[in-house]
Amino acid sequence: MKPLYWIVIFFSITSMTAKATNEQCSHAGSKYVLKKTFTVNGRQGITTDGDYYFVSGTKSIEKYDKEGNMVLANDKPFSSQGGGLNHFGDLSSSGGLLYLGAELFEDGKARNLNISVYDADSLKFIKNIPLDAASAQNEISAVSVDKDSKTFWASSWGDDESSGYVYQYSMDDGHFIQRLKLLPKLKFIQGIDYVDGNLFITTDDGLADKKESDSLYKVNIKQALSQSGENSELQYKFTDFADFGEIEGVNVLNGELLVLNNRGMQIEKGIPKNPYPGYKKEISEIYIYDVKLGCVIK
Repeated sequence: MKPLYWIVIFFSITSMTAKATNEQCSHAGSKYVLKKTFTVNGRQGITTDGDYYFVSGTKSIEKYDKEGNMVLANDKPFSSQGGGLNHFGDLSSSGGLLYLGAELFEDGKARNLNISVYDADSLKFIKNIPLDAASAQNEISAVSVDKDSKTFWASSWGDDESSGYVYQYSMDDGHFIQRLKLLPKLKFIQGIDYVDGNLFITTDDGLADKKESDSLYKVNIKQALSQSGENSELQYKFTDFADFGEIEGVNVLNGELLVLNNRGMQIEKGIPKNPYPGYKKEISEIYIYDVKLGCVIK
């Protein structure tokens, strides 16, 4: 009878483990589980230092606590720069500083690409880092600090030759290092974030008029450098947004995925123009997801 006893015990433990696993993995089929949203003023980018959320608007920078309450804002961030820039993209946080993709954006075209640096505590301007024109990048929609190599990764918005790459620059002086070709080619990149040798990228590739969802991709840098096949891996389709619209910045930290999405306005050449039926103005929201990459149901 002893062998039968131990068999019963074994299957009991196995059953309990499977049940626990199923409870922990109740999100089966999704790596990202939406847990919270809140409304913000800015419409371009999102980052966090672990204590606060920072949001970039086209012409603003905002700081929010972890409950989604605004605690500080800089509504005139370009006033202390001396001109030449008028548009922010997505942003990144590192070492008490905020790094924002900045440019002169007019009629859907950009020039004078920079990384604008601000103090994360006061939101005051520190300096600009001009990006090396040798990269041939023609717009800057997003920037992320690569703490491992002490460089920037930057993306270009649109659906052209420039937007088919992500670009690496020196943090010291903006010197161009290299560019990675995205395969398959991504279009209308709005956000980028470096995490442990990977780039997480948000794309405004869904047409709001056709009720299409936007996307999240992951690019492994080593694989992209080796040029060994496709490197743009689709991670998630944002079917759980409150409405179809325009996705923007992205950030991944401490098991949380943050994305910013805009809804309610028709976009022409990158600029909100006319409200959709049922809207009077654009609504910008932060979506916070639990990242459950290690949870697999078999």
